[in-house]
Amino acid sequence: MVLAACGSSGTPSGSSSSGVVTTISGNETCAGQSGQNGASPDSYREQYATGMAKQLKATISTYLTAVQSGDSQRVADAAGALAAEIRADARLVNIPRLYGCYNAKVLANLQKATDTLATTLDALSCAGVNMCNKTQSEVPRLLVQEKPQERTYVEAVNAYAAQFGGEQLALPPAPTT
Repeated sequence: MVLAACGSSGTPSGSSSSGVVTTISGNETCAGQSGQNGASPDSYREQYATGMAKQLKATISTYLTAVQSGDSQRVADAAGALAAEIRADARLVNIPRLYGCYNAKVLANLQKATDTLATTLDALSCAGVNMCNKTQSEVPRLLVQEKPQERTYVEAVNAYAAQFGGEQLALPPAPTT
């Protein structure tokens, strides 16, 4: 079971991001390095397919299965796992040696989509287990709110991957209004 850790504001701790520039040891990021890549696109495609796309598809699949089950506890666990996964991925795509550096605007769009979706997933994680000043009665509304955010996130991931010919993730169905 994944338990959301609530911050003093009633939202899960760690739900805010430090912005587009994420650092690793040595402060190596893609800031100011657009298009300056040390490896071939084939290398980045392979690393992306095995290091990010495969795990992301599995985590999204687990989340969608939980949503279809209607079990608030499963939704909470899967939403928490997906939020953690997409936040980690947003940091990884900004590490030049893993995937290279490309268009800063595309990276910023991915970060924005990540932050938006992760915040809603955090709320789902809390609501599913009646934590963080959220209740299970909020789950249906949050699922409706999450759908277009999920699609925007996948579109942003695909735009990022397209820069080096990386695998495209399947788009979730467009939300119905």
